[in-house]
Amino acid sequence: MRDNTSPSSRAFENLVLAASAPLLFCSQLHAEPLSTELIYTGELWSNQSGGISQDEVYLDNLDLTLTLDAERAWGWDGVTVFAYGLYNNNDTLSDRLVSSVHGISNIDTTSMLGILELWIDKTWPSAHSLRFGLYDLNSEFDAIDTAGFFLNPAHGIGTDYAQSGERGPSLFPLTSLALRWQGSVSESMSYRIAILDAVPGNPENDNHSGIYWSSDEGLLLAAEADRQFSQSRLGLGAWFYTTETETLADPVQRDPSTRHNKGLYGFIDHAFAPVDWLPGQLNGFVRVGIADSQINQLSGYTGAGLVLSEFLAARPDDAVGLAVATGVTGADFKSLNRLEGVDTAAHETNFELSYRAPLGDVVSIQTNLQYVVNPGAERDSDDALVFGLRLELSLM
Repeated sequence: MRDNTSPSSRAFENLVLAASAPLLFCSQLHAEPLSTELIYTGELWSNQSGGISQDEVYLDNLDLTLTLDAERAWGWDGVTVFAYGLYNNNDTLSDRLVSSVHGISNIDTTSMLGILELWIDKTWPSAHSLRFGLYDLNSEFDAIDTAGFFLNPAHGIGTDYAQSGERGPSLFPLTSLALRWQGSVSESMSYRIAILDAVPGNPENDNHSGIYWSSDEGLLLAAEADRQFSQSRLGLGAWFYTTETETLADPVQRDPSTRHNKGLYGFIDHAFAPVDWLPGQLNGFVRVGIADSQINQLSGYTGAGLVLSEFLAARPDDAVGLAVATGVTGADFKSLNRLEGVDTAAHETNFELSYRAPLGDVVSIQTNLQYVVNPGAERDSDDALVFGLRLELSLM
C-alpha cells in the first residue's frame, strides 16, 4: 500500500518517536528522574490597517521538552540532561502582513522541525554550573520575567541584540553549540558567560538546526551580571563577535571597512509594593541597549512594560499588560539607504496591549493588540494595527 504521509509529517513522527525513547527507557529505570512537557501554541493574527496587506494568518508551534535528572537516574551528582524539540508551520506574519524590525509574534518563523536545545549541565553545591551543547542564548541571557508576558519578540531579547550576527545570535528557531559558565559572587549577585558558535544552524539551509562548525564563522562571546534586591532584579550584559563584519559605510564618503560587532544592554525588573488604590500585583520592567551603529540597522533600543495580575478575586491568574518597544535607526544605515532612494525613519516603535486568561491547568488564551509606528523603519510605510489571539494547550 502506498504511504501518502507527507515527508514533513513523517519527519515529525520520527522526532516524536526519538524523543519518546528516553522516556520509555527511563520509566523502567526510575519513575521520577525524567520530566516532560508538551505545549501546543496556535495564533490567529489579523492586520487591520497599514503594513504590507490587510489579511489574516495562522501560526502554530509545538514544543516538546525532556529534562533528565541524571543524579537520580544514574547517580551522576549534579548533572542534568535537557532536550527541546520544536515544530512550526510554514506561515509567516512579518513577511506577509507587517514588515516589522521588532517582529509581531515570538513564534513567527518559517517552517521548522528540529532540535532547539540539547545540552548537559553540571551544577556544584556552590551554585556554580557548567553547560555544554545546543543552547538558546535567550533562555538565560537578556531574559526578563515580567517582559516574558508579552508576545512581541523584542520583549524576549532586545532587538539591538537579536539583529546581530550573520543569522542572528543563538536563539529561537536556530541555535548553535555553546559552552556556558554560571556562578555567584554572593547570595544576591550572580553572573554568566558563554562562548557560542557565531552562526547558528546550517548556513546552507535556513530551516535546519543542528551543529555546523567552521572556523571562518568565529565566536559570539556573551556576558551578564545580575543583582537581586528585595523587590527588583538589576542586570547588565555585553556581547562581542570575534570575526570582523563589513560596515555600512557610505561608499561615497569613505571606503567600506570591517570591524567587530558588539553591544551593551541593561535592565531592571521590579515588583511594586501594593497600594490601596490599585487592586492586585503590579510588576514592571525597563530595558535599554546599544549596538555598533557602523554595522547594525539599529544603534539603540528601549523597551518597557507593566503587567497587572491578581486583580480579580474570582480569577487570580488573569493578567493584563501594556508595553512599548522602540528601536533607533543608526546614522550609517540611514545614510546608506538614502543613496538607494529609501527614506528611512528615525525609529520603529511598537505598542502592545495584552490580556491572558488561563482556563484551568491545560488551556490558556491571550488576546493581543499591537500598533506599529513606521513599520520596517521606513517613512513611507503606513502605521499598522494588528490584532492577535493566542491559544496555548499544555498537553503533557
